[in-house]
Amino acid sequence: MRARTLRPFQVERVEPPDGATGTLRDDPVLLRLSEPIDVDRFAEATVEVREAENPVPSRVETLDGGRVLVWWPGRLLRPGHEHQIVVRGLRDRLGREAPAVASRFTPGPVAAVELRS
Repeated sequence: MRARTLRPFQVERVEPPDGATGTLRDDPVLLRLSEPIDVDRFAEATVEVREAENPVPSRVETLDGGRVLVWWPGRLLRPGHEHQIVVRGLRDRLGREAPAVASRFTPGPVAAVELRS
């Protein structure tokens, strides 16, 4: 019987993708991980979106048993300004730390809340 090879713990996907433009001003950022995070150590991690080097107020929740992180903005993002997603310090249930991730996107002029009005 062969031993199971562990997959690296990492952020596999970021939505919106790096360099995206015209995103909605109130869209969440989704992070798909290769393995579930250690929720007991999640407070030690940084998951933020920065606008002109300042963090945007937000909340982060976990879904799919800790394999998906959702970053929700606490206010509308500034249209036409580049925002940077910064993720570091995430650990899986085995204690392995994922490599840091940085990605950028630029919101367009519209928010989803305006589309529903």
